[in-house]
Amino acid sequence: MLLSISGGVLGFALAVQIIRYFRSLVPAGNTFLKYLVHVDSIEVDEPLAMFAIVVTLLAGVLIVIIPVLRSSQLQLESTLRNAGRTALGNRGGRRSHDLLITAEVAVVLVVASGLFVRSIAEMHEKGPGFDPENVTYIAIRRTNWKVQQEIVEKTDSREEYWQAMSDWSSVRNHRIRTAIESLPGIESIAVGGLPFMNYYRLWPATAIDGRGPSSSDGVQTLPNGAGEGYFKILKVPLFEGASV
Repeated sequence: MLLSISGGVLGFALAVQIIRYFRSLVPAGNTFLKYLVHVDSIEVDEPLAMFAIVVTLLAGVLIVIIPVLRSSQLQLESTLRNAGRTALGNRGGRRSHDLLITAEVAVVLVVASGLFVRSIAEMHEKGPGFDPENVTYIAIRRTNWKVQQEIVEKTDSREEYWQAMSDWSSVRNHRIRTAIESLPGIESIAVGGLPFMNYYRLWPATAIDGRGPSSSDGVQTLPNGAGEGYFKILKVPLFEGASV
């Protein structure tokens, strides 16, 4: 029992330190990585502590019970002779040793499989957060090199360049919307920057309740352009804020 409890305490302390180290690997203020791996939800909670205590005590009891049960069924003389010939004792000892190793591996596999199935079930129950039914996504290049060069030659400042690019994109998007809306079977169309569940670049927030991008908490946002009707088509509800 002393050996079992010592191993349980050491394993519990090691788990706490590993979680702390894992959280320290995520840069401060990196909201994208925190959302991706849910670092804040990884913790040693009370159910895990109770599970560790039960397993620790059970391991100590099994370590005592197995030799007692085996000793009641063996003859002392033959057991000592066989134990002197092999490192693990007789055939029964080797069998118990193999069974314990198999049980350890099986427990790890069962726990890992259970966590995986649970994660898949929760993802399936919650869904992706939007309705992809009868929705088609078409990827269109933002601009081409020729148009970009023409705009660069016609503008004198960075502000004029981005304004000209924005105007060109608006005209291009309007032409695309008009062409697609005229097709049969099309109910509605919206223009967006990036599709859902895609890679997002991190940009610092300009101002949040009086806090600028140089604040100590390092607040960051996940920007994505969304045109008129974007959230309505995907049936994404608005929980907070305002639609503009």
